[in-house]
Amino acid sequence: MPDSPGPQVRLKQLGQNPKHALGQNFLLDEQVVEDILKAADIQPGDKILEIGPGTGVLTRGLLEAGANVIAIEKDTGLAAGLQEQYKDCPQLEVICADFMRWRKKEQLLPEESERYKVVANLPYNITSDALKRMLPMGDHISDLVLMVQFEAAERLISSSAGDGDYRPISVRVHFYSEPSFVRKVDKELYFPPPAVDGAIVGFKLREIKDTPQVDKTFFFRLVGAAFTSKRKMVRNNLKSCGFEASEVGAALKKMGISETARPNELTWQQYIELMGHLQGMSKQEEPI
Repeated sequence: MPDSPGPQVRLKQLGQNPKHALGQNFLLDEQVVEDILKAADIQPGDKILEIGPGTGVLTRGLLEAGANVIAIEKDTGLAAGLQEQYKDCPQLEVICADFMRWRKKEQLLPEESERYKVVANLPYNITSDALKRMLPMGDHISDLVLMVQFEAAERLISSSAGDGDYRPISVRVHFYSEPSFVRKVDKELYFPPPAVDGAIVGFKLREIKDTPQVDKTFFFRLVGAAFTSKRKMVRNNLKSCGFEASEVGAALKKMGISETARPNELTWQQYIELMGHLQGMSKQEEPI
């Protein structure tokens, strides 16, 4: 295994500075790396997709644990640096690409029976979009272990109706996975330090056959509409989905929920039940 200097030294060797436009904040602390490896339960032979390996601090830990790693790095200089550094390491494949621009699942992960694990120190500004992309890939990915903004972590794992952090991304996360909070990461453990603290969050993805068998596109559209105005009642937020306030109120009443309920007062399972009631009412009203 080649020597792996700290991020500051490696950046200097490569003649690079952190790029704010790419949200680059490099992890410094080896204990955090160990905690990520433990959270992902990395075993020899595991297939890992690492998004944003940067200077390779986490990459080295994955390789030393015996994993086979596909590392996707958008920064051309950092990708070239990793390719050169690990040119004699068959366990690692470095791909210079923007993860968010890969359009097909076949490009993202090969069609293989063994599922991958994903580990990533994500730029904070792409967390939600990256999750929306990966969460439905439970047939290809078993686990996600991500470094995200601390406040975002609280929103992502929130499952409690009435919780102020509960929002559409919370519903999506629980629909597709079982999330867990691993630990907080102080902002001073990054270089350069970001404005806010980070956190490690894990997601155990469900295979598609184990997710609720509903029209997913319409379901997430309905949930998004419900949260359009968090202060308004759910019954007044679903007109864009074709439902009148009286219909929504009647459906909520059937569920034993107050007709004046607000968006964050329904669990993700209750949103599935609400959609079922509303669709059933619509079918009853269709002319014969």
